[in-house]
Amino acid sequence: MIAEDTIRLLRETASVLVTDRPVARIEEGAILQGRSGATVGRYKISPEGERSFTLVTKEAGVVERRVLQRLQQQGQAVPRSHIRDVQSLLPLTIAMEDIRGEHRPEVLSYIDPEVQRNEAAALAAIHARNLRQEAELAWLPKVDWNFLTQSLEKWWRGPWHKVMQIPEFRRTFASYIPRVESAADKMLIEVASLNQDYRNLTLIHNDLCPANVLVTPEKQVFFLDWQEARYGSFYMDLPPHMPTFESTAPYRRALVREGVSVSLSEFRDKYRVACHYAGFANMWSALSAWKRNPSEEAYVRHWFNLILC
Repeated sequence: MIAEDTIRLLRETASVLVTDRPVARIEEGAILQGRSGATVGRYKISPEGERSFTLVTKEAGVVERRVLQRLQQQGQAVPRSHIRDVQSLLPLTIAMEDIRGEHRPEVLSYIDPEVQRNEAAALAAIHARNLRQEAELAWLPKVDWNFLTQSLEKWWRGPWHKVMQIPEFRRTFASYIPRVESAADKMLIEVASLNQDYRNLTLIHNDLCPANVLVTPEKQVFFLDWQEARYGSFYMDLPPHMPTFESTAPYRRALVREGVSVSLSEFRDKYRVACHYAGFANMWSALSAWKRNPSEEAYVRHWFNLILC
């Protein structure tokens, strides 16, 4: 049975986003677990005299609600949402349009060049529109020293210490291990400095991965799950889906179209610093994949190479 408050939320959302006709029937579909752990519900909405459509509900924290509201008002590439409250610090349920599409291909897989261009343009638009808006985004957590050290501990040091107990891992990656370990402290200093350069600070997603990017059959791109959003350098969002400097070309061109110009040498240097961080921050998933299946060696090497580039 659907909770009464959920029914009210879905009726409100249908009225705000889709139709002015009364809703005749609401049917509950699959209840899923999102990547962040939040419960995601899907509902079939049948208005009187019109074709049915689906809406999605999820629990969202205050940062995600505020980010979605802001980006929706800017017309950015996020699902249209109905958000009742952006003040309460408690997690609250929101409803949004159900975008039908597929998740973006994995970083080592082929991606359609048009999708790649559309993703780069959408990301550049978000970064440019919110660039140097620290006062307006004062509520947004920052990429600071505490965040960086905690991230390194959680996403790299913990998983790394465990996998280093496996002899096969030490043999397979012997040439990488000492260089990766010696790069960690230097990386923290570099990335902290990168995120103190006010010229590049903006609203960043901070958790871009295939599960958080939907691609429609028309090759439109939508960014999902903004609960990890921060105020930081736009370079931080690039390496997970743009793993080489050459692959940043569509983003760089889009940034120029948005009125943001950065010299090629400066962009290259700062992108490299962001790559170092991305390698450590994404290491946990690569190590987990390798432990399940050692044939995933290329995935581990990919993040190692970003750390050492």
